[in-house]
Amino acid sequence: MESKIEISDLQKILNDTQIEPKITNLGWDNKHSINKSYVLVTAPPKSGSTWTTNVLAKSLKYKVARYCYAWSSNEHDIYVPALLANQGFDTIAQMHMKGTPHNVQLILDFRINTIILTRNIYDSLISFSRDLKAKRDLDPQVPGLTGYSFVWTKHLKREWLQEDYIEYAIKYYLPWYINFLSSWSAYKDQIPAKSIRYELLRSKPKEVFEEIIPTLKENRTLYPDFGKQFTSHEISTTNSDTGSGLEILSTQQRQKIESYFCGIDDKWIQSHLLIDV
Repeated sequence: MESKIEISDLQKILNDTQIEPKITNLGWDNKHSINKSYVLVTAPPKSGSTWTTNVLAKSLKYKVARYCYAWSSNEHDIYVPALLANQGFDTIAQMHMKGTPHNVQLILDFRINTIILTRNIYDSLISFSRDLKAKRDLDPQVPGLTGYSFVWTKHLKREWLQEDYIEYAIKYYLPWYINFLSSWSAYKDQIPAKSIRYELLRSKPKEVFEEIIPTLKENRTLYPDFGKQFTSHEISTTNSDTGSGLEILSTQQRQKIESYFCGIDDKWIQSHLLIDV
């Protein structure tokens, strides 16, 4: 089925580039007749979002798409032309996207079913440091073609040990992680979004998916061969047992990580210092 983009949609895109970017000016009220489903899985890197998206796509029979302009070192903000290009399909997208008021406005306007998938900070950070090491030799001649918006992989050194990658992750990943949690803490109840923890998804994947799927699409169930093709071991290719990050981090590193949570009263944000949920 081909998607149909109306002339009014194109005019709205052009007009938006000429006006002050206030929320009141950016609304897409003409999308009231949406008859296809958008599903967004937003998560910090290394939170099992790729695996989760693949399971949901097979279960829902949705097309995997992207709702941002580009991945890698681009910010993963919602890109209206990408939404319009997918309006003729039931789609699901995975993005490392913060809950800014502009993204949330588009989530509401386009009725995007949103899942916020998060993981405790210790395991997240160690897994991210391993990913940085793996990406060190992947970046081709075009700077920024691989990686993330908040780290520049060209700065990674070949002589670095794993400890160096951990320190680099604390310096650059941790502030982004806190901002991600803070942004969604402010807006997750306004959408409303479904908040899921990696730890629970890893320990009880079947139960979690069976609860989520019917809320996204009526009469859809978990993919029949889930037990054979999707196991919790496929979430990660490394030792990512819950709490394993604590065994690697030094006391000084833990104290530095936990200092980023000081002064934050939000219980949901503070819960990411907990291993068991």
